[in-house]
Amino acid sequence: MRKKRTIKLLVLKLFVYALIATFISSVAVIVWLSRDLPSIETIEKDDSQPMITIYGGDGTVLANYGNAYGNYLPYSKLPKTLIQAVISIEDRRFFKHSGIDWRGVLRAAVHNQLAGKVVQGGSTITQQLSKIIFLSPEKSLKRKIQEAMLSFRLESIFSKEQILTMYLNRVFLGNGAFGVDAASRVYFKKGIQDASLEEVAIIAAMLKAPSKFSAENNESRLLERMKLVLISMNKEGYISDDRLDHISIPKIYRQNPQKGLLKNPYFTDFVMEEMRKFVNPSQKLNIYTTLVPFLQERLEMAVISVMNKFSKAKSAKQVAAVLMSNDANIIALVGGTSYAESQFNRATKAKRQPGSAFKLFVYLAALENGFNTYDIVDDFPITIGNWTPQNISKKSIGYLSVEEAFIKSNNIATVKIAEKVGLDKVSEIAERFGIRGVPTNIPSISLGSHEVALVDLTAAYAAIANDGVYNVPVGISKIMAGGLELYHVISRPHRVVSQNIVSVMDSMMKNTVLTGTGRRAHIEGQNFRGKTGTSQDHRDALFIGYNNKITLGIWVGNDDNKPMDGVTGATIPALIFKEFFSNLDLQDSN
Repeated sequence: MRKKRTIKLLVLKLFVYALIATFISSVAVIVWLSRDLPSIETIEKDDSQPMITIYGGDGTVLANYGNAYGNYLPYSKLPKTLIQAVISIEDRRFFKHSGIDWRGVLRAAVHNQLAGKVVQGGSTITQQLSKIIFLSPEKSLKRKIQEAMLSFRLESIFSKEQILTMYLNRVFLGNGAFGVDAASRVYFKKGIQDASLEEVAIIAAMLKAPSKFSAENNESRLLERMKLVLISMNKEGYISDDRLDHISIPKIYRQNPQKGLLKNPYFTDFVMEEMRKFVNPSQKLNIYTTLVPFLQERLEMAVISVMNKFSKAKSAKQVAAVLMSNDANIIALVGGTSYAESQFNRATKAKRQPGSAFKLFVYLAALENGFNTYDIVDDFPITIGNWTPQNISKKSIGYLSVEEAFIKSNNIATVKIAEKVGLDKVSEIAERFGIRGVPTNIPSISLGSHEVALVDLTAAYAAIANDGVYNVPVGISKIMAGGLELYHVISRPHRVVSQNIVSVMDSMMKNTVLTGTGRRAHIEGQNFRGKTGTSQDHRDALFIGYNNKITLGIWVGNDDNKPMDGVTGATIPALIFKEFFSNLDLQDSN
């Protein structure tokens, strides 16, 4: 009897210990997930700005920002029909749930399972606001949990009316329109308070996917969804059967872009961020930039053309590209495949592994410290600590020259060169070229394990194209207010490597494009130099190349860092480079 009691007591103790351990681990997980949650306490305020006009290098208006582009309206000023339309189509139980609609999640899961694909979403308006606050493309279990946590926090701090107000004033609705009032002015040439029932239904219809449901892409699809919104409003009792039977089709102003107007304004978003470093936007501003509209359009077309051919088959969903003059003026920029789907700028904000594109600094350091292109190195297997680098082919060549090692992007030979030169010297020369914080105690940096922004890496290559003279990359040339010049870019070029070494490096990169890993970027009759880059497991693929006028850097990968299907810098990025430069008419560009 005592033995049974002892066993029961032991089981009870184990159960209690398990509960305590589960509680502690759950608290630890919640604390860990809460570390990088964005602050939400100040998001309710009206953050609209004075009128700001951004111009391209040719005087073309690229974008307008500020109050003239849309008003931030309090809940009391939002049309009742708009609120009803949005609730009906997006989140019928919005005023009843606590941030997550578990019924909606279950319903969507059942419908998706029956259809064998995603046909319904279960996210609430509160969850959608959470995504806007994050403004990040990451798709992971951690992010989904964080979005749920943020939704609960929003619901605990703000009323339903406040949450809906923030969402409707901040949501992106295509063609540069953030918020429903901006969208109404863009599509109907009137404020949202003056919009008809059908017009607010169209705006509610676009919330699901402004690029998919748009007049430019498919007006018939948009109008069908408008009718679905009105049917939903009728089911919820917001409009009568008679009103539903008398639907009119409103005039939608198509946004046929004038010359230079950016369809994907990643560049102007970048300019707005940079502007705040120089002036306080408390007055009407005119910002003049370095962007060349026809090259921007051409770059977007090259990116779209190549990605449409390969991205799905190769599991490569995202892209970034930076085109700059060799003195580092940014003249075109692509921050992703679709601005409507994600405003995160992968060209300037994302830091990814450059792979072999980082080898530029290893070989520059080698040339500065006594190596010659004809020196013999080997790629026999090597282990440093617990790290054993491998060539992408998984095979060793044996002996090869320094130039051959670079042209063929040989990993093991590069690691041995870096070890002999010293990682401190590699880090120091990368610093000269604008690549900050390269560690000196991690051997894998020689193969590009140190994460960098594409815009910074492109500027480093532009310095080689500029005869070894480095410039900080810029997108703004001057800022004006009422005829007064508030800021003018001051170029501070400085030599970072000798002309002799530039000449040798330039020759090696020319041969890389002619006969090495970059040969898919070669165009007959043109003299390009460049280097490929591929990170471990094909998670990042890059090609950066230049001629005597401009430098173009391209990155392809996935936001969630998932491996691509065999994509290297020698494939999709090199093909985008070639597509952009083919038949490009620039005087003396060779």
